[in-house]
Amino acid sequence: MNPSQTLTPESSNGRTSGTNPVEPRDVSTYEALRLAVLDEIAHTKIDGRDRDAVTAVVRSHVEAHQRNAESGTGRRFAKPDEVVARLIRSICGAGPFEK
Repeated sequence: MNPSQTLTPESSNGRTSGTNPVEPRDVSTYEALRLAVLDEIAHTKIDGRDRDAVTAVVRSHVEAHQRNAESGTGRRFAKPDEVVARLIRSICGAGPFEK
């Protein structure tokens, strides 16, 4: 990928965020997913405290990542359920202080 190109996370509703491009080498896959989920929550006006709604968005993004990784564009998560739980804690709860 050319250094001048940016990766724009796709939301599960098909929109892309043009306001927050993510450089692949600047953030981890986890952080890119977290930012994409937060962007979708902001655009769809989902209540970030609604665990069920956030869980649906997070699962959608993690599943999309897994599908994309299978097509050879990256690496699959070994434990996607743990990534989902971690993202939900980060967005809805107290992040690393909640377990």
